[in-house]
Amino acid sequence: MPFHLTDIRTRTGALAAAQQGALGCLLLGALTAVAGFLSADILNRETLVGEVGIALVTVLTVLCLATAWRLWRGKGAYLAIAVLVVGLFLFAMTLMIKPQSFEFVVIGLLLLPVVQGVRGALSMRSLDAVAAVPSGS
Repeated sequence: MPFHLTDIRTRTGALAAAQQGALGCLLLGALTAVAGFLSADILNRETLVGEVGIALVTVLTVLCLATAWRLWRGKGAYLAIAVLVVGLFLFAMTLMIKPQSFEFVVIGLLLLPVVQGVRGALSMRSLDAVAAVPSGS
């Protein structure tokens, strides 16, 4: 569902937006794991690049999976913001290191649903806060 059609003022729309973010996080985490472990530099454990690369791929994959789990339930806005920050860093580094490849385009496109998930999770938070306030005199 595109950004402009998602009505995050309703509980159903906010949950749908958060679940779109969950799917984006799942795809980003899976593609990070696959691309990271298919890379020849990361599989070389004798170098510092290999050790750091394995750690970074593992951290980003676990962060994406945990965020997807939280976003699916309409929570996890701050975890999604952390995925966005790490994803934007990954986007910038990929653009600087390998500008001739298409990887930065894929990363950028996968961050768009994560933004939608942040919007949905923050909207769910505010809708839950409004519902928790007792109405009446």
